[in-house]
Amino acid sequence: SAVLDTSLLRKIFVAFSGDLVKKVKDTERDAEVPSADAVHAHADRAMKEMAAQQGHGGHSVRFSEENAGDGIAELKEFLKTMSKDAIQEWGKFYIQFAEDVYEKAIRSQEKWVRSVNHHLKSSGCDAVMQKRALTKLQELHLPRPPALEIPVDKWTQLVEAHCAQVPYSKNKRLFQRTLKTYEVTSVSGREFMTNVLDLWLSCFRAMDLAAFFTKPIRDNLEEMIGTLEDLQHQGANLAALSHAAPDPQGAGRKSVVQVGGEVFDFTFAESLREVLPLIANFDTEDPEKVDAGELEQCEAVTKQVAAAVFAIRKDIVQGRGG
Repeated sequence: SAVLDTSLLRKIFVAFSGDLVKKVKDTERDAEVPSADAVHAHADRAMKEMAAQQGHGGHSVRFSEENAGDGIAELKEFLKTMSKDAIQEWGKFYIQFAEDVYEKAIRSQEKWVRSVNHHLKSSGCDAVMQKRALTKLQELHLPRPPALEIPVDKWTQLVEAHCAQVPYSKNKRLFQRTLKTYEVTSVSGREFMTNVLDLWLSCFRAMDLAAFFTKPIRDNLEEMIGTLEDLQHQGANLAALSHAAPDPQGAGRKSVVQVGGEVFDFTFAESLREVLPLIANFDTEDPEKVDAGELEQCEAVTKQVAAAVFAIRKDIVQGRGG
């Protein structure tokens, strides 16, 4: 078979990966990420519910310290709960986004396999190389994208930083410790949730799903190229054997050679040389249906293969092959 130019396969991959990266970036750009208005509405709703639980109206919530540290602890818990609920809601968006990207990656991978197969056929690769390459490509099953998780330490830092900025008032009481009261206004609550959203969006953009999908495909390509290069090397060795001095016991047959005292008879290769390209080039337009003339073509190829196998077996039985 022809010598395969593996550098061209890598160039095809560069074009393929560029197309996949563009699809992922376009999906990310068009994705409906959580808006600032939605985040503000979430903050307002959470604060209104907490204010109702505290028994007062308005758009602010208060946390008083009867005992040292109680108020700030309740404030932290409120901010954590409010932001955690929002993060869970945003997670639904990410799951849908990741599923969309995954489906596009799967379709791109299928296109990639067809492109490689077409290149191998047009390059004149034999059936063995095509089959081994296709098998290697089909071994790869793309993983689903990982979950999006906000680093706990950064989330905790946001909560701590915001608590430090929440104003408090002091109410001195006779024979009792001074009562400290923290008050979170609507503006303050919205500001905190906006910061949480910014953190979530930074984690979302850092996922880099384009690289997540292209890396395993690139690694699989390099493995496939290694396999093909091994096959080409083996083919070169066989070609060298075919040019070795004919063995006298081979009755002058060109395919019988002697190497290192061992006799090798490659007579069967001539029969395979005629039928393997027929198998390699036989293709279907659509695997899900039978096209016009496809059965007749398949039957013709089958007959030729069967005839070649019969001839090889006959040669072996007669002691002139294998």
